Amino acid sequence: MRCLTTSIWGRDYELKVYMEHCSDEEVLPSQERTLERLMQSWQTVENSLESVKLYCIENNGQEIKERPISNIFKYVVPQALYVSREDEGRVILLCAYRFDVEHGVGVEFINNELGRIDQQDMLI
Repeated sequence: MRCLTTSIWGRDYELKVYMEHCSDEEVLPSQERTLERLMQSWQTVENSLESVKLYCIENNGQEIKERPISNIFKYVVPQALYVSREDEGRVILLCAYRFDVEHGVGVEFINNELGRIDQQDMLI
């Protein structure tokens, strides 16, 4: 496992990078390319902020009193990137989520476009 430092939604983070593979498998070149392509088009991740805010409001609107959300980091904290082995081009930004400490929230990117936002275990 490695780490990378990058800015997400206006704040710098050191993210762990998990490349999906079993202990007897090596990381695939396609996984390395997928991560590299996402890093080159990082604006896609930056642009996901409004969708993440919407997810928070839709799922926990009762608990979130502020509208619009001014500081996403009160609720969502990026922690890691998960690069899929089976689905080339698929990366999930794994985040801690204030309202679901056990499952967190994942922001899926497929071929550098925003996919779904859901509990981490629903995406991995």
